[in-house]
Amino acid sequence: MKKIFLFTLFVSTLFIGHTQLAGSGKAYDFSSNYITIPNNAALNSNFITLEAWIKADSWATNIWENVIISKDGWASGNQGYTLRTGANGSLSFNISGAGVWQEVTTGPVMNTGKWYHVAGTYDGTTMRVYVNGEQLNTTPFSGTISNGTYDLTIGRIAFTSGGTRYFDGMIDEVRIWNSALPQSSLRDFMCKKVTGTHPQYANLAGYWKFDAIGSITDSSPNGLNGTSVGATQVNSGAPIGNESVYSYGSPALLTIPWGGVDSLQVSSIASLQNIHIYSVTGAPTNPVTVSGVTSDQTHFYGIYVGQNSAYSVDATYFYGSNPFVTAGNEQYLGLVGRANGNVSWASDGGTLTQATNRIDKNYTNRREIVLAKVCPPATVNVSGTQQICFGDTLTMNSTGTSTTLQWHNASGPIAGATSPSLSVTTSGNYYLVANGPGCLDTSATVALTVNTLPVVNFASIPTDYCENGPNVTISGSTPSGGLYAGSGMTGNQFAPSTLSTGNYTLYYTFLNVSTSCMNTDSLEVTVNAQPLPPVITAVGSDICVPTTAGYTYQWYLGASPIPSATNPCFTVTNNGNYSVVWSNALGCSSDPTLITVNDAALGENAFDLNVSIHPNPIESTFEISIGNEITSSYELLLMDALGKTIVSKTAIFGSTNMNLEGYPTGIYTLKLILTDGSTVVRKVVKK
Repeated sequence: MKKIFLFTLFVSTLFIGHTQLAGSGKAYDFSSNYITIPNNAALNSNFITLEAWIKADSWATNIWENVIISKDGWASGNQGYTLRTGANGSLSFNISGAGVWQEVTTGPVMNTGKWYHVAGTYDGTTMRVYVNGEQLNTTPFSGTISNGTYDLTIGRIAFTSGGTRYFDGMIDEVRIWNSALPQSSLRDFMCKKVTGTHPQYANLAGYWKFDAIGSITDSSPNGLNGTSVGATQVNSGAPIGNESVYSYGSPALLTIPWGGVDSLQVSSIASLQNIHIYSVTGAPTNPVTVSGVTSDQTHFYGIYVGQNSAYSVDATYFYGSNPFVTAGNEQYLGLVGRANGNVSWASDGGTLTQATNRIDKNYTNRREIVLAKVCPPATVNVSGTQQICFGDTLTMNSTGTSTTLQWHNASGPIAGATSPSLSVTTSGNYYLVANGPGCLDTSATVALTVNTLPVVNFASIPTDYCENGPNVTISGSTPSGGLYAGSGMTGNQFAPSTLSTGNYTLYYTFLNVSTSCMNTDSLEVTVNAQPLPPVITAVGSDICVPTTAGYTYQWYLGASPIPSATNPCFTVTNNGNYSVVWSNALGCSSDPTLITVNDAALGENAFDLNVSIHPNPIESTFEISIGNEITSSYELLLMDALGKTIVSKTAIFGSTNMNLEGYPTGIYTLKLILTDGSTVVRKVVKK
């Protein structure tokens, strides 16, 4: 919608004697303290109105114990007047008539923590008491007020011999009139400052707005300034403006304009006990400090519903021709609000309709609202200092609602980086600028550090292994303290026997705990096949396997390798169990091939063991001497020419005797059978 922005500054507020703050400005907080104002004839009258805004922190037990305004006492007989509260939020208005106290009260109608306008009036015939502009009770009395010489006090009783009767909470906008204001006047000025336009301004005896910093200044024509005795000046929360409109006991439909540039309309479906809406000229005393928000500093509005039960109202801010609104910021308009004047502002949002220049918002509590440019914040999903490792990527995402985006680093805008995501791999400071002209917002800076990877080296070990090979302990990888992985790895042990033949990759990974960066080095190894067991052939005393290029050989007798028996063939000189293992060029060995050799083809000169027979030839008895090579027991067999065993015995290493007496002459065979199954054969000749 095309708009013509006009601005006519219209201020109807009359500043009376002193600079005033916008809205409720300041108030005083009371506990065990008070304000005193010297006695003055202007404060002594036969007709009177006492009014103030209060917010109690607690209630005393009795209705007379929390004094709001006091000029009463009994040192010289009952004198003066007072407005006081207590008893769970009950209100009491007292005057002294003919030396006798006259009182009108309410029941408990107020809650702690909530602002209420309270008033008491006396017109010469009737005492009345009001809360939020509603007359709640009356007491008939005809006569004059017995005024004394007591000083006026706020927040405590004037004459203290009966106790101090402190008020606990905040008090603002104290007004004393030398007339009984009608209900209409109380309502008309309840939520706005008193100015010279008030119909009974001439009867204003004292008016303490509490807005002057550090002093108790009277804004009435009488200049009755006071002194704070320990009371603390604070930001007020009372619903006070420069203009106000109201409704009592019916559904609301209220509109209040400001300066001819915009207006606030408030409506409700249900009846309300009472509602006031008001406009405030000037910037709030408690400024708007919401992140990403710029507010109108010329004026704001307030909504006050004076009932304790739940309610709901619909507010429409018609921003019309407000010069705060421009073509560049209209899309970002919203409402900022606060529960009352002494608390912080917060973004209320609202539904913006640019075509009709309005923002709609529902409220269920008291609210002061200001038109604002609520820029969507430029926010990202990471913050502060981030660390990644070389080769990794940090991805930052816009988490706001803005569609106009530009990523920056220390050098300025990053070319082409206008999407919601930015992936970076280098160290530096990064941030996001969001939104269009007039509503720019910058995210917090993300400081990225890219850490180097540790230099990792796998240990120098062989790369070829046999499938039946032993475990290998790997050491020497750098830096130390890393972890090994890969097929066949357990800890730092590589077990090729657990793998089939083929190529494998072993890994060594090291983590730098100070940077959380890790790196890995690897080594390719091969597990080679085991050679097939060789085939042994026996020719006479020779046992042989095929000669194969690049192979090595080792012959065994029993479980023991035979020294120097490393050729494809081996000449057997003793019976026994023989085996051979051959290994290929990679060092992979076969399983052993076994062969058993008996004594059939052996000559007399068998193994080169130190076994001797003496004498030989013999006549009958001979001695068998065994060398140190044989250290265990053995069996001796003496056989005739037909191979029949004629003598057998078990002997232990050393010397033993045998006897051939009675046997015929001829050649006999002596056979030694060792415990490992091998044999030694000797020939014995009997003459």
